[in-house]
Amino acid sequence: MKSSALLWLVLICPAGLLRAGDEATPVSPAILGITQETVVPGKQAALIRNHGELVRVLRATNGSRVSLGLVAASGPEEIWTFNFYAALGEIETDRVAAARESAVKARLEQLDEAGGSLLSRRNGQTATFLRDLSYQPDFDWSQARYLDIIVVHVRPGHHPEYLELRRMSLAGHLKGGLDGPLHVFKVNTGTPGLTWMIVRPLRSLGQHDELRLKGFGEILTPEEDAKMVGLRAASMEYAEERFFRIEPVISRVPAAWARQDPAFWSPAAP
Repeated sequence: MKSSALLWLVLICPAGLLRAGDEATPVSPAILGITQETVVPGKQAALIRNHGELVRVLRATNGSRVSLGLVAASGPEEIWTFNFYAALGEIETDRVAAARESAVKARLEQLDEAGGSLLSRRNGQTATFLRDLSYQPDFDWSQARYLDIIVVHVRPGHHPEYLELRRMSLAGHLKGGLDGPLHVFKVNTGTPGLTWMIVRPLRSLGQHDELRLKGFGEILTPEEDAKMVGLRAASMEYAEERFFRIEPVISRVPAAWARQDPAFWSPAAP
């Protein structure tokens, strides 16, 4: 297997450096590693089983990093993986650590080859967490069950307008004060042009209903609302909003998460 393929495995299920039982801070990471996989029609269940086995292999290596497996609940049939990193260097550290363990490396290669036949596309990205533009940035991710993800492609040359839009959105959320985090990431690699990712962790889809009925907590004057409409039109080339459910079978989380909610985070293998 080429080294780049091993890097995909690290991004899908990072080996991590924490000892078993160590706790990880459950807030948004400085760097988000994202793997996006488009599934061959009818093969989603098989891919989940494949990734579940990947996770079980890596859990036996005495390490854990927060890695959330996401199954699309709208849009194309896809599986995404969100990996939490404190810095870009941790991606390389994990790749080297996985490559050192020959037995683990061989099994990962077998599983990657099998999983590759179930995919029509795979893409890897990295994104930086913009804490100063995020609402309730210290949300406890162990409570998330769904994600509302908006991918925004910004018009070339119109980044200042989009940045102003995000600042106005944060100000509106702060005025409203609703309990519903909104985390902002800037995608750095793996996508053409200037791309942002807006992530709303949800405890349930019903929570999204409640937030929508309350305008997502954005308190705006008519003038501010009109200005934000104009900023969207000026700055956004296009945007796509999708829901994903967190699939615990293909996720790796700290032991504390599993202790808090074993029924969710420690399910039986499919």
